[in-house]
Amino acid sequence: MDLDVFRLHAEVEQRHWWFAARRNILRAVVQSLLPADGTRTLVDIGCGVGANASAFHPAYRCVGYDPSPDAVAFARSAYPGVAFHVGGAAEARAVLREADVVLLTDVIEHVPDDHALLASVTEPMKAGALLLVTVPAGMQLWSPHDVALGHYRRYDTASLSAAWQTLPVTPLLVSHFNSRLYPAVRAVRWITARRQRSAGGEGTDLSVPPTAVNRVLERIFFGEAHRLMGVLCAGERPYARGASIMGLLRRNGNGNGHGTP
Repeated sequence: MDLDVFRLHAEVEQRHWWFAARRNILRAVVQSLLPADGTRTLVDIGCGVGANASAFHPAYRCVGYDPSPDAVAFARSAYPGVAFHVGGAAEARAVLREADVVLLTDVIEHVPDDHALLASVTEPMKAGALLLVTVPAGMQLWSPHDVALGHYRRYDTASLSAAWQTLPVTPLLVSHFNSRLYPAVRAVRWITARRQRSAGGEGTDLSVPPTAVNRVLERIFFGEAHRLMGVLCAGERPYARGASIMGLLRRNGNGNGHGTP
């Protein structure tokens, strides 16, 4: 993504319903298995402009890495309490060994080889650590928004699961989300795909609705947290469709001195 897209993200991520609700859902999922006790380390790979990592601070020790110096500059300016660094999994290797939870939120769709990226992240992780992955769902939703954000693909649950095949991880949760608003999202993407013109700024669909509408959309989306917690903790059925997919994985024992085989 270029500087103007990162600038747009920095402007809207704190307020936009999708970002705000997603942060709260991510936090609920992580805290259900890894309650904050002041000692946990969270590493956000591909942290962008930093809002996701900051949502876990100060309950967790948070560290963010992004290959874009522009994104890291925005993150450092907005969230001085979190340590942000320019780089990716290779540069984060030392802290990944210490991490209790790692975030890859809407990251792996930006690279040609998603399996290789997941392998580089999971290899140094200690046994028992959590990896939370989110991706955009459904190639039928492909639109100029995906092009502007530099996406290589959108996923279904099978293709996402295939990305971590052969890696030393155990899936704890795989589910669509942003499901309640899926019909509205699909309608917008259908229109923008036909027009070949996005609905928001910088070629994306990102624009903050009026305050009252934004608040209602955020509440509707965050309401999915209860169902996702039921899938994770009580064996309920996952959402069968949605604009995004979540995968929560646990690192298996690796026998390399950083975890129990």
